[in-house]
Amino acid sequence: MRSLRLLILALGLPVAVCALGCSGAWRLPKATSLAAASPAAVGTANMTAGITDVAAMRTAVTTLVPPGTSLAQAESRLTAEGFDCSFGYNAAANQDYLRCTRTDAETLLISRRWIVTVSYRDGQTTSVEVRAGSLGL
Repeated sequence: MRSLRLLILALGLPVAVCALGCSGAWRLPKATSLAAASPAAVGTANMTAGITDVAAMRTAVTTLVPPGTSLAQAESRLTAEGFDCSFGYNAAANQDYLRCTRTDAETLLISRRWIVTVSYRDGQTTSVEVRAGSLGL
């Protein structure tokens, strides 16, 4: 394990990420400011940067994409926050959804994977679900 750590330090972060086989966008979390947490910041990029708590992320995403938001706006706002979005269909629930994912680095070897699922009907958002998991060694 010590040899692996020395190799990672010698190669640097971008090369280490590739050697470890991590997928998705890899980026360091940005610091949040008090202004980013205020309602006036809705629609500005990086409102969700640096969040590590699921409840806080759910609050931020719900502020960005409240129920009734157009699907195009929801996708645009989440993409501006660094999420990669795609559309899907849940056959069991007969429900279309927009799934957006993002991976944030927590440490050199551990990252947090965010999954935001936005349900919609008739082009308007109806609900938001936020989940997270840790990836790494």
